[in-house]
Amino acid sequence: MIHRFYSSAMVLAVAALLLFAPFNVTAQGNQADVQPEISFTVSMSKPYTHLLEVEMRLRRAAQLPSEINLIMPVWTPGSYLIREFERNVQDFAAMDASGGRALLWQKTNKDTWRVETAGARDLRITYRVYANELTVRTNDLNDHHAFWNNAALLMYPDGYLKAPSTLTVVPFNDWRVATGLPPVEGRPNTFRAENFDILYDSPFEVSRFKVVSFEVRGVPHRIVIDGEGNYDLERMRRDVQRVVEAEVAMMGEIPYHDYTFILHSTNMGGGGLEHLNSTSLMMERNRFYSDSDWKGFLGLVSHEFFHLWNVKRIRPDALGPFDYTKENYTKLLWVAEGITDYYSGLLLRRAGLISEEDYLRRVAGNIQSLQATPGRLLMSAEEASFNSWIKEYRPDENSINSQISYYTKGALLGLLLDLEIRKLSKGAKSLDDVMRYLYTEFYKKNRNYTPEDFQKTCELMARSSLDRLRSGLEHRRPDSCARRPARQS
Repeated sequence: MIHRFYSSAMVLAVAALLLFAPFNVTAQGNQADVQPEISFTVSMSKPYTHLLEVEMRLRRAAQLPSEINLIMPVWTPGSYLIREFERNVQDFAAMDASGGRALLWQKTNKDTWRVETAGARDLRITYRVYANELTVRTNDLNDHHAFWNNAALLMYPDGYLKAPSTLTVVPFNDWRVATGLPPVEGRPNTFRAENFDILYDSPFEVSRFKVVSFEVRGVPHRIVIDGEGNYDLERMRRDVQRVVEAEVAMMGEIPYHDYTFILHSTNMGGGGLEHLNSTSLMMERNRFYSDSDWKGFLGLVSHEFFHLWNVKRIRPDALGPFDYTKENYTKLLWVAEGITDYYSGLLLRRAGLISEEDYLRRVAGNIQSLQATPGRLLMSAEEASFNSWIKEYRPDENSINSQISYYTKGALLGLLLDLEIRKLSKGAKSLDDVMRYLYTEFYKKNRNYTPEDFQKTCELMARSSLDRLRSGLEHRRPDSCARRPARQS
């Protein structure tokens, strides 16, 4: 009887909890951890000021935590340098949107704003970001367009990187909006991200851009072009489609619903930055016409598009999920970037867009460039990868003597690996099989790979040990490798 009494009491207690406790709680039962509804609005009412206007809303049926830390990323994935995006933030303010009262806040370190919510359920944050730097990794607003990377513009609430959000754009005048994020049905210029990693991986172009479209295997692709130039739109559509077809043929499938190339045709500068279903590209406006310049443009397209597999999905150990507040160290940028650069030329050849002579000339130029770099005797490919945060984007007069680029060395190591695997497997396997295996066994199983994983995969295809090549990655020794391309990502 006593046992049954306590059992009944326990049942009643559990029932009471189910009836009266909040329904949407985490597995830990901590109501403070319930994800708020997060939305952003980005406006550009005065383009001549170069100030993008941001409104951030956090709403929840229950009270928000008593304090919320809002953090601005200090770097953006694909560009391995601390860029201190928070330096461009100004006019920060916080208020209870439902009550209209201002809330207290303070900046606790270089990239964090702490807001006292005072019982609010609807938090409204506003700030402006100075945007006057057109690169593939920063923000730019002027009288003809707005371009931004969300990591350089939008804060995230600490602890909620996995939370979904929406972003609404209020364009200037008749400007249109282009991004890789999916639109929200019935809400003009509003887009949804399943988490902040996806949000930060989706740049925006807002302007009177041109659009060139094509399909590959029934999947839509578009090239969004901002700026005039000596480009031929039909030639661009045809040749970029051939690049996409060649790379899809190698990897075997298309892992996205649509793809957007954002191309800025500018007075100066160049480069690219990869994303999950888009890429940002920059080319000088008069460098589309000559044969050599056009092949350079296609090489940039090929490199950045191949990244949608190699680094965005086939991820090195430390590259995702990301810590946006500090460096994310890896020894594998020579694979992520260098091998991508190896394939950028090889896939142009497979697409029939360059000749055998063009391809071999590119390889020869790489070898000559590396041999002319004394730093090759001092720095391995893995060291170059690990030290990217302090060296690759900050060259000085001594760089040529003390370091090499993981693009350069990695591209030729990719060539050597490919040749070695083909030789040892008697032509049965190649580096293509390595990339496809990593895609299937790591990306599709939601795993990142380590240097050891990469070596084991190469050895699996080669059917032999590759310790001899491995020693060249770890130790300081001469390597017969490559040119330094224009930095692409």
